[in-house]
Amino acid sequence: MASNPLLVDTREPAHMTDYIIEAGAPAKDELLHEGDYSFYDADGGLVLVSRKASDLLDSIFDGHMQAEWDKIITKIGKNKRGGSAWFLLEGVWAQNGAQVSYYTAAGTKWFRMQYTHHRVQPGILEGLQISLQSAGIQMLTTASQKHTAQTLAKLYKRAQEGWPTKVTKPVPRPKLRFSTDERVRRLMGLWPELAEKESALLIGKFGSITEVLRQDDAHLLEVKGVGAKTLSNLKEILN
Repeated sequence: MASNPLLVDTREPAHMTDYIIEAGAPAKDELLHEGDYSFYDADGGLVLVSRKASDLLDSIFDGHMQAEWDKIITKIGKNKRGGSAWFLLEGVWAQNGAQVSYYTAAGTKWFRMQYTHHRVQPGILEGLQISLQSAGIQMLTTASQKHTAQTLAKLYKRAQEGWPTKVTKPVPRPKLRFSTDERVRRLMGLWPELAEKESALLIGKFGSITEVLRQDDAHLLEVKGVGAKTLSNLKEILN
């Protein structure tokens, strides 16, 4: 076994480790407290990957995703040589109003599942992607578990080679950043349409999540960035 294998969280599908090894990367199972996959690159940077598939929406609405990324970024920040965070979205999501379809591949065929959720707002998936990229989290998309394993093996190999690229003038990556205020993160988890900046302003003005939720529309609208659409989203959630 290599001294720096690709670690696979023991809660991931049982065959993922074998798939990764078949794809050419050393891998082993280990209970991970941050991310679903973990390894170090050629410079000692910590690489953490979070995989989401059909559990994406539940992860957003129950606040798990927010808490998970906070732990991942904190862990990387404690590593002396830094690192990178990756979000791997397995399958394809397509949104039509409150209805969302999820497609996943099995061999050469694609299968669809549909979800209808009262908290799904137009643009929520696009907003998620933009938020992650803005926070310095890199995104990868795959079609199936086997494709995920192949992608992870490729990511591992590139990391061991020093991240070679054919792009001669790469755009600087955003630095990993996330709010360190637990109240800000919890409010964002409760209120999907709320951006980090507005969440911080609301907590700064009213002091707590409880006080934010007690305010009438007029007081909430005094906070820059909070508009009628954002308030409508909050009312739908609370009702």
